[in-house]
Amino acid sequence: MGATVRILLVEDDAILGDALRDHVAADGWDVDWVVDLQAAKRALDTACYSLILLDPGLPDGSGLELLTLLSARSPATPAIIISADDQVTDRQRSLQLGAADCLVKPFSLSTLSARIRNVLSAPGRVSGTSVVPNRSGDAIGDRPVLSGDADAPQRGEGKVAMVRWLSTRSRKMKLAGALAAMLALPVLGIGTYLAAVNLGDNFHPVIPGELYRSAQLTPRQLETYVRDNGIRTIVNLRGENKNRTWYDQEIDAARRLGVEHIDFKMSASQILTADRADQLVSILRSAPKPILIHCQAGADRTGLVAVIYSQQIAGIDQKTAERQLSIVYGHVGIPYLSGAFAMDESLQNLEKHFSRVQ
Repeated sequence: MGATVRILLVEDDAILGDALRDHVAADGWDVDWVVDLQAAKRALDTACYSLILLDPGLPDGSGLELLTLLSARSPATPAIIISADDQVTDRQRSLQLGAADCLVKPFSLSTLSARIRNVLSAPGRVSGTSVVPNRSGDAIGDRPVLSGDADAPQRGEGKVAMVRWLSTRSRKMKLAGALAAMLALPVLGIGTYLAAVNLGDNFHPVIPGELYRSAQLTPRQLETYVRDNGIRTIVNLRGENKNRTWYDQEIDAARRLGVEHIDFKMSASQILTADRADQLVSILRSAPKPILIHCQAGADRTGLVAVIYSQQIAGIDQKTAERQLSIVYGHVGIPYLSGAFAMDESLQNLEKHFSRVQ
């Protein structure tokens, strides 16, 4: 087995950088994160990296300076450029300087994983970085790996499914509906909408004065929404993450604002069991209201919990409640294709469970 893959992330945006670091680490790679050019240079002087994820727009200079340093190494360290949509010149220049790939913001995390695997497993990579982890636990050799996550279409791929189908309970009919939608939805229109939802705060009232939902908020956003809506409890569906910037800031903000903070760990890619759902209902029922629930993007885990609260605590009808787990809030649930379809499966299972216990 080859040496451990170590990745250097160079990104000055705190929220994006934190999300990218969490995702890269969750995929099984070691990752160091720095926020400016000088810190990146120091990191390269002190450690050996298999790959660099580089935002060229850094506060203390152009990240493209690093490409010259990387190309001078033997063997050269590959870099994937992460640039904004308007940084066309930077992308063109980075490819001239030897960047292995470019990603344009906004992009999906599954696309990032696929690009990393493609670069690390490309022919000519040194053996020390040839073993590339994937979520199935298989080692990938020198064959380029294509993304298995079809929920993040690339530009130019034509028309692709970006809908969810919860109205029917048949997995076959869900799949048929998703495939039919491939022929009907333009990727740019739906992709632009999803990008806007997932890169914003995704804050919405579920039941005004009682329950609100959002993505991960900055301390300033959190303070604004808490004060404007009288929020008394924050339920963090990402779980406890001590020493992570976003988590420590949220705990500090909750303490400063006198708001109760509850951690309840969920994964968008794993089924929520009946036992855990019962625990969640108990927590939400007893928590001081109004409550703010959030995950990272505020789309998948938050959507499922919003449905559960609406039905099991607020007594809202099923059809209305299930709108909380929909593309309106950025959730894409396509059977066999979407990484977050576990939330739809959880909902289907829990509806049966709750109907039995009532």
